[in-house]
Amino acid sequence: MPLSKKQGKILDLNKTLTKHLHQCIDDDFRQVFPVSGKTGKSVQEQIDKFTIIQSGSASPRSPIIHYIHYFIKAEETKLNASLKRDVVDMKKEIYSSIQKTIVSEMGSCYKDAAALKGQGCLKRMQDLLQNTVDEKKEDMFNKAKMEMLKKCNDLKLHITTNLQSGLKRTMDLSLSQTSKSKSMDVSKEIEELEGLLEQLSD
Repeated sequence: MPLSKKQGKILDLNKTLTKHLHQCIDDDFRQVFPVSGKTGKSVQEQIDKFTIIQSGSASPRSPIIHYIHYFIKAEETKLNASLKRDVVDMKKEIYSSIQKTIVSEMGSCYKDAAALKGQGCLKRMQDLLQNTVDEKKEDMFNKAKMEMLKKCNDLKLHITTNLQSGLKRTMDLSLSQTSKSKSMDVSKEIEELEGLLEQLSD
């Protein structure tokens, strides 16, 4: 990782280049991915809000539906907890993607600078790095932003896909178990479950 000395301090060029972009996004990033507390905009809060069993809905009309609702809510809770763990991991990837893009874009320049030898090589190295940054910074920063947005969209797709597939499996299992209740008329229960399944598919 390219380092340079300035006023007795060692500077990491990658971190220096990344710092400006991080400053631009940090406030919004903390709103969407807070370390703790609620912001009203966090991904974790949005996951918590998702449910196909609305809290204000009427009480289940039969004991069977009551227990099925309980089962679905329990499965939602487990799924949401798993997704929130995924969010923590993907949050790190999203934030670090800026520096990774810059490292990738500057890679060939770093190799060329490291290969410089002889008298005045330090000055030539500094000039090469400065000229490359000036030449590539606009395109490099745009690529870093686009990569970050791509990872944010990947996270959104991951959450949506896993919520839909996970809850559909739960609904299918509930519907399957209800359909096996031969000793009683469960047509209304099946109809209600099918209605919830349609909501999930919309």
